[in-house]
Amino acid sequence: TPCYRIKMTINNLNLTPPAPDTVAVWLTQWLVPAGPACSSAASSCTNGGKNPFVYFESNGTCWSGENAALLLGGGVTLTYPGTKQITAAGACSFVLGQSGAITIDVPIADVSLDPGVAPLANRLFSVTASTMTLTAPPESVPPNPGNFQGFSGPVGGVLFDLIDVVRAYDVVLGQ
Repeated sequence: TPCYRIKMTINNLNLTPPAPDTVAVWLTQWLVPAGPACSSAASSCTNGGKNPFVYFESNGTCWSGENAALLLGGGVTLTYPGTKQITAAGACSFVLGQSGAITIDVPIADVSLDPGVAPLANRLFSVTASTMTLTAPPESVPPNPGNFQGFSGPVGGVLFDLIDVVRAYDVVLGQ
């Protein structure tokens, strides 16, 4: 299965989140815009693309998914509920301590546009990594309860505290 390999280097990887949160997540996300000639009825065409992600959770599991939202006050806030656990042998690994590391091999099909929807370019846009803490696992509130949509995405996920984030960059595929 063709995969993207996501590697994160962590200054001091420790799986214990700071109180009062009970879960820590190290997440990498990117944007995959649909091509301008897209005419499919698939959601990744009608919504202009996808914001896929992968994350490593402090319980030692890895997940992939697509951003969702929660209704908050008079607007929305983005969330990152994992929808598919990455369970292939060796596809989710980590090294604790100083200069810790997280490596996730995610099947490309799990984080791509819908079949038949062409991407804008052969690149992943605005790739960034972040550390978050949460009061519950992000996958514990799956997106789309009742198939309700908020702005252009499903509703679901868990609010998070953003601990840090790296500057975004683009990745040209095949180089």
